[in-house]
Amino acid sequence: MSSAADDSVATARAVLAIVAGAVVMLGSVVALVVVGLFRERRLKAALAEQTARIERLQHEMYEKRRGNYSAATLDDLMKPYKKHLLQSAFDLQSRLTQQINNNFLYNFVDEKGSKKGRERERKYAIDSTAYFFAEFLAWLEIIRSQVVFVTGSVDAESVNSLLDAMRFQFTGETPTQGCGGCTNARNNESYDANSHIMQLYIVDIRSIGHSMLNGAKDEKLLQPISVDSFLERMNSAVPRDRAFQHIMSPLYSNVKELASMVSVKDLKDKAPKPGEPLPDGMKEAPIRRLAILQVLLCKLIAILDNKIPWDHGPKFDSNEEPRYIQRTLLLTPQVKHLSAPQRKYLSTQPFFHDDPGLTFRGFREDLRQLTQPQRDEMLGWHNACPDDDPRVRDKAYRRRFPFTQGTAVGMHGVKRRAPIDVLSIMAQSQRQQQQQQQQQQ
Repeated sequence: MSSAADDSVATARAVLAIVAGAVVMLGSVVALVVVGLFRERRLKAALAEQTARIERLQHEMYEKRRGNYSAATLDDLMKPYKKHLLQSAFDLQSRLTQQINNNFLYNFVDEKGSKKGRERERKYAIDSTAYFFAEFLAWLEIIRSQVVFVTGSVDAESVNSLLDAMRFQFTGETPTQGCGGCTNARNNESYDANSHIMQLYIVDIRSIGHSMLNGAKDEKLLQPISVDSFLERMNSAVPRDRAFQHIMSPLYSNVKELASMVSVKDLKDKAPKPGEPLPDGMKEAPIRRLAILQVLLCKLIAILDNKIPWDHGPKFDSNEEPRYIQRTLLLTPQVKHLSAPQRKYLSTQPFFHDDPGLTFRGFREDLRQLTQPQRDEMLGWHNACPDDDPRVRDKAYRRRFPFTQGTAVGMHGVKRRAPIDVLSIMAQSQRQQQQQQQQQQ
């Protein structure tokens, strides 16, 4: 009897053990399944996030290839466009300087231009001047359309206000745009003859800039069409190019009218006295309106191309961005030709907050040997282009690299160059300017 009871108990215990083992196993399986489900969800979520990130990156790369992206900072803007924009600004200011000082268009496109053998020079002068203007307006349009706002730099506000000021200078006739109080008195200090020249309204500016981008085939960077394409379209009879020529007609009209105007010094002994009209119904070329545009272009170069050289060894290290535009004779701000209202206007603008006297510190590095009074007399305004202080190398670098810029190295170390005669410097500068004019002609 007891034996049977013991067998029943043993059997029950065995069954309970089997059931408990099954429950434990089932629980383990359920736990594994639950853990697996959670892990699968996490993997799916991570995979979805990674996929979305890849898609965003692909989209950004595609948009950047097309050029359709908005830069958030000044540095972001300058990375793809800086060198091209600087070169365009330099070319235009160089042509304006020639026009202001030498009446380039008239002297290149005078009555001789209609004679046999001079037609090429005539077309070159007008077409190249029109292209320099149109190319720069294209860069203004690129910046306007690609960059909603520029932030993230101490120079951001200066760049924004400077670009707005450039557009403003084209659009009307006020004392700050070269009209000089809209007076016709030639003996007035602010007088500027025919100040309506190069007056382009905001729609003209935008349409010229936009049309210069049509046909640009570079997928990596939105940029103006080349000068070859520009000239081809200006001489084409294709309907689409006819529309392009119509858009460019206000610009060409201004350039051609400017080419027909004389400066007082062109007349030499026939030059009228102050207050008297020009002889034979001649039109006088404007100066102040062009001068303020040239000064603004120089300031744009100063802000964007603002790298300061080292005082010892290479001017710029191999791992840093260099200065692209040299501060020499070819980049001389025409401050001396500005009227009093123009100077007052510029001195109050945000882009001249660091230089209200319009001194352009660091420009004309080729005149370092001159004293400041000599520089002022040569360039024509007070405190003109003072020297800028370079970055100073530490002593360890100087010991490792004893040679420096502008020195003659001899057997016993470094010797400074002998000072150069001031009159020689001024004569050399004038010769360089004459050579530059001859090369461009």
